[in-house]
Amino acid sequence: MKSIKLLLTSDLHLGMDKKNSLCLKNERTETFKRIMAQAAKHDILLIAGDFFDSTISVPDFYEHAVPEITNLLEEGTEIFYTPGYEELSANKEITDYISSLNNCFYFSNKREDEYIKSDKGDLYIYGFQAQSMHSPDTITRCTKKGFHLGLFYADYQPENMDLHNKECLNRESMKQMNMDFYALGKSHFFKIFRSQNKIIGACPGSPEPCFFDESGDRFVISMEIINNSLTNIKRIPINTVSVFTGSIDCSAIKQKSDLIDKIKAFAKEDKILSIILTGIRNFELNKLENELAGYYRGLQIVNRTIPSLNMQISSFCNSNSLKGEIHRTLRKKIEDKNIPENINQDALAKILFPRFSSPSSREEVIFCDL
Repeated sequence: MKSIKLLLTSDLHLGMDKKNSLCLKNERTETFKRIMAQAAKHDILLIAGDFFDSTISVPDFYEHAVPEITNLLEEGTEIFYTPGYEELSANKEITDYISSLNNCFYFSNKREDEYIKSDKGDLYIYGFQAQSMHSPDTITRCTKKGFHLGLFYADYQPENMDLHNKECLNRESMKQMNMDFYALGKSHFFKIFRSQNKIIGACPGSPEPCFFDESGDRFVISMEIINNSLTNIKRIPINTVSVFTGSIDCSAIKQKSDLIDKIKAFAKEDKILSIILTGIRNFELNKLENELAGYYRGLQIVNRTIPSLNMQISSFCNSNSLKGEIHRTLRKKIEDKNIPENINQDALAKILFPRFSSPSSREEVIFCDL
């Protein structure tokens, strides 16, 4: 019984620290080494794009990446690579640091191979680079017996009807290619794809967070093929850094200082947080940076609150417009206690706010500190 073990990863963006400090350089490098250690337990490493970032420098690359990849190849693990956008030059060519990886097979516009056969068994791997001259409709499964796997830098969008779209796979393109499995990158979130209760594809997501919404554990995917069938698939947590998320209901908070205390009590100071504010708010949110800048290693605050009716009236009643007239009338009715008892002011605030606020103010990042 022939068994082939594969590890799937993508979107590490090694070198990204130069433009995004959510992860420090040594942390993303540490995760890179963890991935290589996991790959050493497998027969094949599949890389579905953007493993390296366009900002990486050649010295950094050779210092950290080449020795690890060379050792992995020398230990007998095969590497198949589909370059993503970040691994292309301005003229859509594979960057030098990818093409210099000896004995690592990578798909590119310069190669004529529709597929490559693994030395580990009857495993046939198909793919094309990002911004390729090819598209999913150009790939045809060969007639050779074995397990046929597509390695693509593309999202899975089953309802997208554009068969020639190189950035996504839909049901028609999958049906036409007729692969046994689709190993995908590009999306930074873990996904499993099924058809008729059968797993037909997966996306590991980014092994380290690149943005605040990439919270919690991050993964690589381990798979096993036995007798040309996928018999085992599991995700393995791999990240060094985690983004923590949570929400705070502002309805019960009286003033901004109380909100700041709640935020500071949310987690330890060495954490990275993304906090969503909700509820009816009766205080201003300006100048949060005076108290929170530098308090956490990383902090993002997203405002989804609705200003109270009194706050909305204060904001709009001086406007020389229909909006201003409506709020002046409301203010007068409140002062005269002339609002019917069955009208709840919070409910009225929820009705008025979407109508009279700009779309950007209904949900916005109001503080970001890295």
